[in-house]
Amino acid sequence: MRRSQTVIGFTEAELGFFLVLVVLGTVIVGTRPPSSETVPKTQYDSLQHELDRARDSLQKLRSRILPSCRVKGVAEGILFRASINGRDQFVLNGRLVSLADLHREFYTQMRAATAGGCIHEIDLMLGKSVTASELWVGLVRLRRDFRVNLMR
Repeated sequence: MRRSQTVIGFTEAELGFFLVLVVLGTVIVGTRPPSSETVPKTQYDSLQHELDRARDSLQKLRSRILPSCRVKGVAEGILFRASINGRDQFVLNGRLVSLADLHREFYTQMRAATAGGCIHEIDLMLGKSVTASELWVGLVRLRRDFRVNLMR
């Protein structure tokens, strides 16, 4: 019986088999994909139509977030600075007011914002005894009409 030669621990047969796999892999990977001419015209037109429809629908998408009135030039700065003391309790210029009071007091500015397609910014500070749930409810209510900058 003949002893087989080894190279780096592999027999000649194993190395030959490995070389054949490498050559076949190179040939298979090296082949080019079929050209666009091989795709049937009807299928190509259908895919092009779907792509055009997708592009049209993406162009129609628009963000629902309104820009700040300060950015659009409708206002020079923030509308007001207040602190939140409860779900519907805010301190504005030392007086305790509700959200309805804020709407009444800043009615003309809010109409101008609606006409200008923007939203006013306000600065809001935390009251001393406000709870997390009261803060959350108050912020949700305020954010319907204002862009709230939460201050420390």
